[in-house]
Amino acid sequence: MRYAQPVPHRVALAPAWESVVRSARYSDTDYLVRLLADGTWTCTCSAYAYGSRLDGECRHIDIAREERERRTTLAFLLC
Repeated sequence: MRYAQPVPHRVALAPAWESVVRSARYSDTDYLVRLLADGTWTCTCSAYAYGSRLDGECRHIDIAREERERRTTLAFLLC
């Protein structure tokens, strides 16, 4: 049996934006999602670390990206 190799995390870049996303499966678990300055999204979950999806992201990143877009849109509308 072969195991997937973890995707290396880019921790050298300072995060441009961060969000904490609650696990859908485990109510006592939160994941830290970051948008790095180079536009790369990272997450502390195992799905991201082991590259479960072909695009290299996870559902927590999807949730955080949608949250960021909502907040950006709301801020734009309030200006």
